[in-house]
Amino acid sequence: MRGALAALLPVAPWLAQFGGYLLPRVKQPHHLVALQHNASDENTDPAGTARTLIAARPDVIGLEELLPAALPSWEAAPHAEYPYRTVHSTVGLWSRFPLLTETAPVDIRAHDVGPDWNRGLRAKL
Repeated sequence: MRGALAALLPVAPWLAQFGGYLLPRVKQPHHLVALQHNASDENTDPAGTARTLIAARPDVIGLEELLPAALPSWEAAPHAEYPYRTVHSTVGLWSRFPLLTETAPVDIRAHDVGPDWNRGLRAKL
């Protein structure tokens, strides 16, 4: 009896550490809420627009038509909740999650549009 108890004694910490892996896993859905918005070159209140977008509590915010003059307003508003961000030309991405790989512009130009027209951005979270 004591021999069986002594043999089972190491099993208790092992089960405490790894026993959960023996049980079937409950599949949890993955939720990522992305919000895309045309910041508009005619927007007179970029800070107010940023607050409205943040109020929706998305995980990722993608913006296009982000003018250089309006960029400071966009940079200031989501800084605390969206510490991970990148901007290329007139498109930007703000994220709650780290941008795991290098972000880069994506060439989505029509064949007759010049190389200074950059409206695509790619990033992996």
